[in-house]
Amino acid sequence: MLTRAIAASMAAALTLALAPPFAPAAHADLLDKSVKQMLRDLRDAGDQTHGDGVKVALLADGVADVLAKGAHVAPEKDFVRLPDPKREMGTLMASLMVGGEGEVADAGDMTIRGLIRDAELLPVRVQPDDGKSRASRRWMMSGANTDNAVADGLRYAVDHGARVIAVTNAWMYTGSRTYAAIAYAQSKDALVISSVGIRKPTVPDAFAATPGVLGVGAVDKDGDRYAKYTQASSALMVSAYGDKMPGVGSDGSANWMFWGEGPALAFVASAAVMIRAAFPRLTAAQVTQAITSSARNPKGHYTTDLGFGYLSATGALSKAATLAKRPALPETAGETVGDKAHFVAKPPGGVRAVPITLPWFGGFGALIGLGVIAIGAAIWLLARRRPALAMEPALPAAPPLEGPAPAPPSAVPPAEV
Repeated sequence: MLTRAIAASMAAALTLALAPPFAPAAHADLLDKSVKQMLRDLRDAGDQTHGDGVKVALLADGVADVLAKGAHVAPEKDFVRLPDPKREMGTLMASLMVGGEGEVADAGDMTIRGLIRDAELLPVRVQPDDGKSRASRRWMMSGANTDNAVADGLRYAVDHGARVIAVTNAWMYTGSRTYAAIAYAQSKDALVISSVGIRKPTVPDAFAATPGVLGVGAVDKDGDRYAKYTQASSALMVSAYGDKMPGVGSDGSANWMFWGEGPALAFVASAAVMIRAAFPRLTAAQVTQAITSSARNPKGHYTTDLGFGYLSATGALSKAATLAKRPALPETAGETVGDKAHFVAKPPGGVRAVPITLPWFGGFGALIGLGVIAIGAAIWLLARRRPALAMEPALPAAPPLEGPAPAPPSAVPPAEV
């Protein structure tokens, strides 16, 4: 979220925010102590390194050519190609990161010294403006436009040497090309950082939850999760201040305030650039480890509201120093077991097959034949010893009858004469 600060009292307060922690004096008194500590850590870490030698890509709605005169900003690459871009959010974030100069109405000039003012910023436009124009709405309604733009933007940033890549509005991207581009960035050891943001219940926070992506949440002035801009999520790994911050807008003036995921993402990305500048041999995974393991968590354990805790830029640098002392991991695995290696004093000789001779075959065949004969003989002996079945005796013949044989029942006796 962003707005133009036109009130004279607010403009006067902004003139006091010349260096990190950037918070206007009138606003700083209202900050929670944990937020104040976070901003002090950023200021102190910025005194140790300014990001020299590191290229950071900002994938957003573009960056206007209004930043500090000494800022190192590469030409913008535009993957949206809609006319008349406003470049509001990207410019405000860039002013915190690499610095900006602008005039405050009725109060004179204001200079924001960027946290990583010696780093090189690579602006990549992958999003239209705020979606209020008809062309922007049509562009955003096509999922292919959003996914293709961010996928191409990620690959462009990697191919042009970006070591840290910050992606705003990551909830928009759910396509397979996007995940393939994230994997490509990881294969080149580029650290991808994105905001967790707010998503619909039916849409997973797949971008920030992708393994290897550092998911960032915003906290308000009280140190609580800024629920309007950051949803509780297991993709959230570290939290940073995301309440009202001054910045130089795309019109070149400093009459701007912005809040939400923009400041939080700019702070975490700046801390990552500091680590990569101070310890260039650390991998992207080790940079993430330094940031998450050094975060200050009032709960003492991971939560889906704050992740591992509040960003501690100085603590992350200290942790990175410890990691840098460890032996570097080999980039390629050496040969473990050679083709001619063996595990005995002398290599074994050739393996010989058992010789097969004709007598061996004949003896084995004769043995089988004898077995068959023996089985047949046993069956024959059993058959001979089996007892004969008992036969029933025949019935005796009936004795002969005396006198004439009786006539059959059907015969008729002869008539008397």
